[in-house]
Amino acid sequence: MDHQPADEFSRSFTSQQSLLGDLGPAAILAIAQTASDITLVLNADGTVIDVAYRDRDLSRYRPESWVGRLFAETVTLESLEKVEALLADAARNSRTRARQVNHPAPGFPDLPVSYALLSFPDQKVHLALGSDLRGVAQMQQRLVAAQIEMERDYRRLRDAEARYRVLFQAEDEGLVALDGTSLRIIDANEAAGRLFGRPVAKLIGMSSVQLLAASEPAELAATLADVRARGVSEQIVVDAADGIGALTLSIIPFRLAGAVELLIRIKPSGSPLAGEAYGKDFFSGLPDGHVVTDRQGVVLEANPAFLDLIRVLSPERVVGKSLDNWLGVTGVDVQIILSNLREHRVVSRFQTILRDGFGGRHDVELSAGQIDEAGGTFGFSIREVAAAAADVVRTAGEGGLPYQVEQFADLVGRVPLKDLVRDTSDIIEKMCIESALRLTGNNRASAAEMLGLSRQSLYIKLRRYNLADFTGEE
Repeated sequence: MDHQPADEFSRSFTSQQSLLGDLGPAAILAIAQTASDITLVLNADGTVIDVAYRDRDLSRYRPESWVGRLFAETVTLESLEKVEALLADAARNSRTRARQVNHPAPGFPDLPVSYALLSFPDQKVHLALGSDLRGVAQMQQRLVAAQIEMERDYRRLRDAEARYRVLFQAEDEGLVALDGTSLRIIDANEAAGRLFGRPVAKLIGMSSVQLLAASEPAELAATLADVRARGVSEQIVVDAADGIGALTLSIIPFRLAGAVELLIRIKPSGSPLAGEAYGKDFFSGLPDGHVVTDRQGVVLEANPAFLDLIRVLSPERVVGKSLDNWLGVTGVDVQIILSNLREHRVVSRFQTILRDGFGGRHDVELSAGQIDEAGGTFGFSIREVAAAAADVVRTAGEGGLPYQVEQFADLVGRVPLKDLVRDTSDIIEKMCIESALRLTGNNRASAAEMLGLSRQSLYIKLRRYNLADFTGEE
């Protein structure tokens, strides 16, 4: 890169002869070497007579080998014209403007040097004062590399945005993205525009609360704020504005550029859900309670029999809420069931408690299974234990309960009642402990919580029934 100084100094020494007249050739060369990184002494035809340099690192370019060669022979092909221009300019002027040339070196990058030639009256030599430009060249290379990387990143960003746009717009369900703070719509797909009967451009900037909730907008705003704060997805049903009717909203929080935003999947509440693949009429008409949930236990659909069990009037009060609001003595029950479903795909005849909306508790038996192959949806069948009163009493342990209901009646009169009750109670207690250990994967703390016992009480009973080494494996 050429550097073009002014042709004349803005101010020169006023007493050049008195100040520098006594300087000899050695002093002049010393000044030249000090003022430049590399200094060449050239004769009139451009042959290198001598060379000096300061940086020892320059020795790998072997400047000493230039002595006796034409200056033009020491540079790369594209620098020849610049060398010729320097020599021609030096023949006419005492000082030339600087020009950059490159010196080649086998096995190393070219050496960039900016040379300016000085000529002296009555002298047949020129001084070529050179500035090492390797630092500048490296900075230029880093700048170019950074620019290329920026362009590559920008291209990747554009490609990712294009893929996002294709997926976003190809979705059949309405999708809107909300600013997590203001809850205003910052993006929406065409399906959302069709659902609300407005162009997408009109939806952007609107308040999601006003658009999605004709009634109870404050409740929706509170729900959105809660999802944003907890960072956990939630599904709710709202009554939308403009006569659209009930909508099912799946609210998904995500973090972007240090802020939490919300993505909402929207579909009419009457649209098919996962459980309806088996027939909505059949599902609704089953006499036992049936529930469909996602992997986290959030209710997607419930049939009327389940609503009767929990004393709830409408499914809207159930959909979008966790099943452990009603099922289990504690939340541990549902977590154990979900864990077994994810691992084994099925749970059979699990005994637990169902709590209704008025504080009542019902003993129920539950069976559950995975509905879809991806494992994203689970189905639960729940019935009150009273409905199975005539069944054979469940066996437990190795000996289990060896008696049916009729056989217990035959023992009356032959075995004291207190002994019969005590032995039966022990067998049932042992069975319950073994079942709890199996369901919790032999986790003693979780089993104790499931049984409503302290851990110390559980350990006492384990020793009493010789279950201290029980592993929970069949």
